[in-house]
Amino acid sequence: MGSGVQHGAVTFLVDDEDSIEGACTIEALGEYIRRVDDSIDTAYARLEHARGERSVVVLVNVDGRVSSWLLPRSGAPVASAEAVCVVEAVMQTEPIEVRRPIGFAMHFAVGGAPLRVKVLDTVPEEWQTVMATAAQPPASMAEFFGLFWSSHV
Repeated sequence: MGSGVQHGAVTFLVDDEDSIEGACTIEALGEYIRRVDDSIDTAYARLEHARGERSVVVLVNVDGRVSSWLLPRSGAPVASAEAVCVVEAVMQTEPIEVRRPIGFAMHFAVGGAPLRVKVLDTVPEEWQTVMATAAQPPASMAEFFGLFWSSHV
């Protein structure tokens, strides 16, 4: 039997509310988030012994590429097998069509761990590398997405 998932908040990685509507419809985004959420549930149904708070970060580009990361929040660190299982499940979810890049983070707890943190308070290491190699720090999420996707051809 796998680890149950206690779902928390979703953090949208956008500059403002218009950024969501400029990328896709709220309805389409909501449906995509539901499918990603279902994929996470399915992944954790196959995993045993996972415990702690987690965030899944998802970026979707206009060309249909998706990147995803599983981040630990508290409790036990994320085991490699857990990260692979969850990220693969998210990556196999049919991506949403977007007119400009969009990102979000889903926060949850597994294995009976309490869900305390409800916002994204850390970023994937890969993002830190993109920021460190940028000629100039991005002034917005839109600029960051441009840097990220240009470095991940």
